[in-house]
Amino acid sequence: MDDRSAEPRERVKTLIAVVLTFASGATDVISFTHLGSVFTSVMTGNVVLLGLAVAHASVSLATHTTTSIAGYITGVAASTWIARGVRASPAETFDDSRASGLPPHVILALVAELTLITGFAAGWEISGANPAGWAQFGLLATVAAAIGMQSCTSTG
Repeated sequence: MDDRSAEPRERVKTLIAVVLTFASGATDVISFTHLGSVFTSVMTGNVVLLGLAVAHASVSLATHTTTSIAGYITGVAASTWIARGVRASPAETFDDSRASGLPPHVILALVAELTLITGFAAGWEISGANPAGWAQFGLLATVAAAIGMQSCTSTG
């Protein structure tokens, strides 16, 4: 299909997908290089890292991996809760004329994700881009929750 002939909604959805893909990859790079050598979006990779942590008796890797997995699960649960609440509300109906063509529950979940990413960015700046201790775990959990929310919206 010629990109110029694509509907505006499809272009918006494609742009959103590209931005979300970039965000997911960027958070993985940051988390792997500065937040304990774990992933925020690749949970299968974290399961492997958790196995390595157990095999090598690495408490640090185990706690970082567990934090990331727990944050991700929390994000998925929150996004699911948002979707169930919006879908259950009779006042919220999908307006087909919406420019993005996204259902309201997806938009709300993505706004919540953006809020978490913004909070992460603020915490990152406050820590001088070198978080340690509880700040590192807090930032890791926050960004993993944001990516968990993002993953849940893709099934929207």
